[in-house]
Amino acid sequence: MSEKGPPTKEILEQYSKKYIFDNTIVYVVSPKITEEEKKKRWEDVCRIASAIVEQLMK
Repeated sequence: MSEKGPPTKEILEQYSKKYIFDNTIVYVVSPKITEEEKKKRWEDVCRIASAIVEQLMK
């Protein structure tokens, strides 16, 4: 069984975050989004949260 070496710099640049838990390394990939898309997503979250709270208050 052969072990792979550490990832190259080019490969690491694909990942958004790296976490190390004991002997395990976890690389997280997340989409690159624009500020406008972030704002739209946040507005959607707020709209949905408000609808949930309204339902709970009835």
